[in-house]
Amino acid sequence: KWFGGKELALSFGITLAFARIGSFGDLILTPLMAKKLGMSFAVWFGTITCGIALASTILAAVSDSVRDRTIAAKEAHKKEPKPKKIPFSAKDIFYFPLSLWLIYIICVLYYIDIFILISMVGTNHLYYKFNIATPTTILSIPYIMSAVLAPICGFGVDKIGKKPLWLAITSAVVVGAYAVLIFAPLIIGDGLAVPIITMILIGFSYSLCAASLWPCVPLLVHEDRVATAYGMMNSIQNLGLAFAGLATGQMSNTCLGGTTFEDPSVPLRQKIACSTRPLYLLWGIGALSFVFCVILYIVD
Repeated sequence: KWFGGKELALSFGITLAFARIGSFGDLILTPLMAKKLGMSFAVWFGTITCGIALASTILAAVSDSVRDRTIAAKEAHKKEPKPKKIPFSAKDIFYFPLSLWLIYIICVLYYIDIFILISMVGTNHLYYKFNIATPTTILSIPYIMSAVLAPICGFGVDKIGKKPLWLAITSAVVVGAYAVLIFAPLIIGDGLAVPIITMILIGFSYSLCAASLWPCVPLLVHEDRVATAYGMMNSIQNLGLAFAGLATGQMSNTCLGGTTFEDPSVPLRQKIACSTRPLYLLWGIGALSFVFCVILYIVD
């Protein structure tokens, strides 16, 4: 509605940049506040930020309403007939093109690899396997990078195009990053270098993917169905994240035999093995995402 054509990727890149600043605050600032100033302060801080978000949403809705009325008043003086809107029907989703359904599949598979690693399995893996005392700092690297790179990637995608090709590249980079994260101790040795390198790769991939993936939707459906298409995309994404979170958590719990990573009786070797096991699943999901990117490229 607000952006179209050659502006789409850049607008999504800027949106992602602001969103990832919030993610960085969640990973770094909120735990620091809870530690230094108390849990109540951290919760109130989150409450205030939600209040700011609510006020911004109301302001955006009012501004959008004024804009719509202004445009409607200008068009009322024109003699050209207004284009008729297509009535909404839930059946419309069954007529979405194959390319859009491929975008949905790529979206859920790719974001499972990113979000489950950063928010769930990555913390224990970096802590026990690489002996990193503050793994959330390392895991925040993709968010910091995307806050800077996403608008730049969006501008580049708008200028060059070739979105399916960039999606395939981003998935391939994630697959390579997971391979390094899983097998690197046998090749390079542990320490800070391996996690930092993998997070930098993931940060680059994440920035480019957002600028290439989300702007595809308005190009594939009628403008009256864009909101429905995005709603489906978010629903499928969150459903996949929920099941992936349950699956990876169950894998770790089964490996630990009902105990927890914090249990001192569990040997370090077992903790490393149990924190690595979910990464194999995510590695396979990344490979599957790459396969669907190739299919999308062929279809496109």
